[in-house]
Amino acid sequence: GDLFYVQQYGTYVNEANITVTGSGMDNYESNNTPATAYQLGSVTGSSRTYTVNASFHNASDVDYYKVVCPAGYYYTVNATLYPRYTSYNFTADAQFFSTTNPNSWGTAYDETMPALTLNNGGTVYFKVVPYNSSLGTYRLQITVTRSSVGIEETDSTDDLLTIYPSPAANKC
Repeated sequence: GDLFYVQQYGTYVNEANITVTGSGMDNYESNNTPATAYQLGSVTGSSRTYTVNASFHNASDVDYYKVVCPAGYYYTVNATLYPRYTSYNFTADAQFFSTTNPNSWGTAYDETMPALTLNNGGTVYFKVVPYNSSLGTYRLQITVTRSSVGIEETDSTDDLLTIYPSPAANKC
């Protein structure tokens, strides 16, 4: 079974009977691999914020999430993790990673990551891991802003404009 902790602040002596039902898993399970990453949504407006309130239900729990950014736009992605030691009363000590390639994870962040930019959409993956096998709750907040892509910002301009028939080829 799972191990649960009860934390009490102060110098009070209280007896309590605690009955735990269910598995302790959060609403995003089963999201323990990049292939089963929980899709938070698809960005359809100029800005979208996703707030994940989740937990580590056992010491080996790793949580994956993804946000889909449709092609044809420029995106800026920011994320903040609210673990233990913040003023929000979360109980897990955690770190997170972000990437557009779920086969390659870079730097771990304790709280806020540098902005990630996408020039023509894509999927952004997030991996949240317990630090030192910490159990408990955390919040991951992801904000995605979208703007139009200009011609100078696309990967290639070769096939952006084609005119048929060619007026010069049809001389009278």
